[in-house]
Amino acid sequence: MELAFFLALVVPAACVQLVDNSYKDVLIAIKSDIAEDPSLIETLKDAFTQASAYLYQATHKRAYFGEITIVLPESWTNVAAEAATAAETFSRAQVRINPPEVFFGFVSNTAYVQSTALCGGEGLYMHITPGRLTDPTWVRASPPYRMIVHEWAHLRWGVFDEYHQYGLDDDGRAGRCTQQITATPSSGRWRFTLNTVTASIMWKQYYNQVVDFCDDDDDPNTGHHRSSNTAQNRFCNMQSVWGVMHKTVDFRDGANPPRDVTSTKPTFRVVKKQDSPIIFLVLDISNSMVINARMTKVRQSAKSYINSVADGTQIGIVIFDATATVVHSPTTVTDQASRDDVGSKLPTYSSIKFTTGGRTNLTNGVLMGVDEILKTTNMNRELVVISDGMTNRMPDLTEENVVKRIMDSRVRVHTIGIGATETSMSKISDMTGGMAFADLEAASQPGAMQEALNELTTGTEVSYKTAHMVATGMLSVANGTTVKKSIIIDPGVGRDTVISIDYGEYSYKRLRIKVIAPKCLTTPRPEGVQCGMTYKSRHKLPCDNDFKMCVLRLPMAQHGVWTLSVYNERQTTHRRTVYYTVTSKQADKKVPTVQMETFLSTKRVVLPGLITVTALLSEGHRAVLDATVVAVISHPNGDPVQMYLRDEGTGPDQFAGDGLYTGTFTEFTMSGRYNVKVIATALPRYNMDMTAVNNGSVRMEKLMKRREAVAQYPPRHMDDSEFETVNPEHEDPLSVSDFMRVKSAGMFDVDMATMSNATDMFPPSRIMDLKGYRKVKKSEVIITLNWTAPGDDMETGTASSYSVRTSKTFDALVERFDEQEEVKNEMLLSPGSTNMSKPQMANIEEKLSFPDPYKDADTVYVAIKTKDDSNQVSGLSNVVAVYMKETCTCKLSEAVCTDTYVFFARVKSVDRTSSPSKVTLYPDVEFVKGTYSPVFSTFDIRDRLDQSGIRCECPWTFETEKRYLVTASIAKTDFLLGVTHESYVKMVSDEDYDSTKNSTQELVNNC
Repeated sequence: MELAFFLALVVPAACVQLVDNSYKDVLIAIKSDIAEDPSLIETLKDAFTQASAYLYQATHKRAYFGEITIVLPESWTNVAAEAATAAETFSRAQVRINPPEVFFGFVSNTAYVQSTALCGGEGLYMHITPGRLTDPTWVRASPPYRMIVHEWAHLRWGVFDEYHQYGLDDDGRAGRCTQQITATPSSGRWRFTLNTVTASIMWKQYYNQVVDFCDDDDDPNTGHHRSSNTAQNRFCNMQSVWGVMHKTVDFRDGANPPRDVTSTKPTFRVVKKQDSPIIFLVLDISNSMVINARMTKVRQSAKSYINSVADGTQIGIVIFDATATVVHSPTTVTDQASRDDVGSKLPTYSSIKFTTGGRTNLTNGVLMGVDEILKTTNMNRELVVISDGMTNRMPDLTEENVVKRIMDSRVRVHTIGIGATETSMSKISDMTGGMAFADLEAASQPGAMQEALNELTTGTEVSYKTAHMVATGMLSVANGTTVKKSIIIDPGVGRDTVISIDYGEYSYKRLRIKVIAPKCLTTPRPEGVQCGMTYKSRHKLPCDNDFKMCVLRLPMAQHGVWTLSVYNERQTTHRRTVYYTVTSKQADKKVPTVQMETFLSTKRVVLPGLITVTALLSEGHRAVLDATVVAVISHPNGDPVQMYLRDEGTGPDQFAGDGLYTGTFTEFTMSGRYNVKVIATALPRYNMDMTAVNNGSVRMEKLMKRREAVAQYPPRHMDDSEFETVNPEHEDPLSVSDFMRVKSAGMFDVDMATMSNATDMFPPSRIMDLKGYRKVKKSEVIITLNWTAPGDDMETGTASSYSVRTSKTFDALVERFDEQEEVKNEMLLSPGSTNMSKPQMANIEEKLSFPDPYKDADTVYVAIKTKDDSNQVSGLSNVVAVYMKETCTCKLSEAVCTDTYVFFARVKSVDRTSSPSKVTLYPDVEFVKGTYSPVFSTFDIRDRLDQSGIRCECPWTFETEKRYLVTASIAKTDFLLGVTHESYVKMVSDEDYDSTKNSTQELVNNC
């Protein structure tokens, strides 16, 4: 069973569709902190108009941009624009126009796609800067329209770059997408001759003659080079770009065949928010709302929501059972008094009529809210629907005429479904661009509804105005006892902090609740900062016994450790459950704080499909690394499952260290709603209850052993260079203060109907990080492999066995894997080799060594398949080529003149477990050309050159205690752009050293 198209990702943005070859509803949004510039709008229109024509040509008349909406920041006042709808927002845009990223003073105007999708899945969004569209240097190097099509292929079809970023090909040349392209080393770089080729847009799209994606045809100008060391081959299992595109929704089963059109020019709408939101709460008051104290939770959560929406928001309330009633017409909230007035109209238990048999008409409630909103001219229209979904009166919410009325209204509908009952609520949210959540009433997740409503108040763009949830939890307090909980307010937040405490069905007078602030950092107390105080439920901590809540609002909370203390004095044996949330905004507009965005790969899973959960952690332009990130997934029955999300470049996580933490969920129990919450923390002592993680299949000591979280510039997909990695040596990563961020990621529906009798639905995941190298030991050639263990079910559990096979030819290994030479346990060299029949737990590194099975091969190809206990087999791993003989082609006479440095050095150690491999030299480096620099104390063996590394064509020649003659070309101005380089490397014996040094010096002198 292949994974590639399980993860067909729905972009968490407006639903783009390819209809009659034309892309509809493409959304481009400009970030709010970009200065007003009317010319940027025209630049975008021009770039996407040209891109549309190029896309039409590249897809052989099968696709072009038809309808594009450009969303402007609200602060842009001098540009004519239509009123934006509630669904036309920055966070939902496929293309985000962001300010440039600044790396160590270097302004980066690169474009990239943020994505965690595997092959064939849609990405999250495209990042473009204004400078990428207008800076003459960038425009000349790579016209924007070509960059846009290259990035659209990443975003829409889930294909990958075909740059030579993973090593050389089997012919010792730099990777390229078609074999027709010639690659030769020249002046410290690879020089490519395209000859007559027209592909590939995923490789050198900025060349005028490149107008095609690689295909599986026999045309040498477009034919895919599947053995090339490219990301496309690695992640897409050697499929061509068109091979992947044909399987996507745009072109699957012959969809959108070639069609002649008279024009590919898109139509553009320019919009911006012109109204504060008008929101109707549509609340269920049917009989079933008495179950599990549902009405109390609705009141508490809705009251918190009303208190949190932005000033100027209009709020109305509709209640429904068999019929719908407006109980509060839209009122603009501007202060606490107006918010309290709206809150006083929320339904109570007395609102429930308790009719025989119970009658619920969800459709009536929704349509009443829609009709009331349409009485205004406000285009920023939203409904928030909260119901248990037990509708038993027609019409159904998904009937055609009902859907048409809702869609025509252009109202964005958010839904919170209570309980596990299947409903059509989430489908309406998806259709209108709203968010869907589920409160599955799990005892361990009492705050799901409040967390969902908090998510709706965070705004359409993460910014200075965003209220971050920095803590959430539950305290269970026995009679006569006190329970305390530490809450971290990190230095990045503190402004407009709200601590909300839900104390259940009973009076707070039976509890003693305290919120204790940290000590003031200075004396006297800083003006406007809340510190050094204790807020008590009977003094300074406002509590409302009607809503069963205590709420503390702090204009500026002192950062540090706050303490929540609850004493239960109730004279019974009952335990009291207290649920709390803490939200806080960025403290200083000029100082970035840690922020988190969350994404679900799909809203509906039909098994054996999968879903991935992703969290993007950042602090300004920096990615936050080494955090502990956990997805808490509530399902229709049983306790929630906690799943670690990883940023390690394994499984669904494509690249390590980019701040994208991802996990694949496989523990489905039944059809119905599943809700997702994500918790990210850098608290060293923070210890979640991890008993449910991956069914206990992951080693706790490995997971809980973590480094200090840091913020560091992430690696990026580049639109027109190989791959940018900003080396940490140029600037140390910044330590990140202890923090916690919590977000409700929404819900997804699961359909297990087709898998009712299945006991094992998922095979092990495909290994995609297999690495191999050669080492000579006592005249015997040893091959060593290392990779990350997959699981029994994708990345979960423990697989049953590995099948490692080798071949002298790439095609034989790929096409007839089971017939090739097998590496058996008795061939393995100890210690440390993996037992082929006893894989380690998922996400643990595997390593094995074995003798070269061939004596006459220049190159040995190696690949792995993994089997689980149900004999399900993974896809073929990435294929590694282990070069068995030295094939250096660069001549010393050429290298000494073109390279900056020529030196002799003795190798102290070689670390091939890291990526890239590292070589450490003894300090007595002798330079024939150039001067000594500390960068040579340790360097990387890699396929690109940066300021601290050289790329060696024969890396296997490096052996400990041996001396080498090395040439290197290091251009400091080029390290951000990624420079390929073929160095000359030769082992030099002691007896040949003097003569070699003299002859080399002579060559240098004659340059």
